[in-house]
Amino acid sequence: MHARGLRREICSLARQHARTYEANCFSPMPPRKNRKQDQDLVGPALLKETCRRLRVARNFWKAHRNKACRRERERALNLYERLSPAERQKVPQVLRVWLRYRSEKYFGAHRTPPGRRA
Repeated sequence: MHARGLRREICSLARQHARTYEANCFSPMPPRKNRKQDQDLVGPALLKETCRRLRVARNFWKAHRNKACRRERERALNLYERLSPAERQKVPQVLRVWLRYRSEKYFGAHRTPPGRRA
């Protein structure tokens, strides 16, 4: 392989690595100064934050980050319980199914809580 082809291959791998790194190292939360308190949220803002937290939790689950997923799921569940039945129908079905069935299977009350094994 000549030098130009080798250089092209190295650059291609570097770009691919950068894209993968950016996709896996995202910050799911806005900066603290811009963050709203969960108690202050009502109406559409509450619905939007609930959906956002469910998406973040699901992404953590897909990335096998169980501790972070469990934390975000609890936060999302607290917000979800504050929604009215009409607002709950506005949450995308994919997120509702994940919250009630898939996440319950892995993180429900019947599961052993995280901690040290004896």
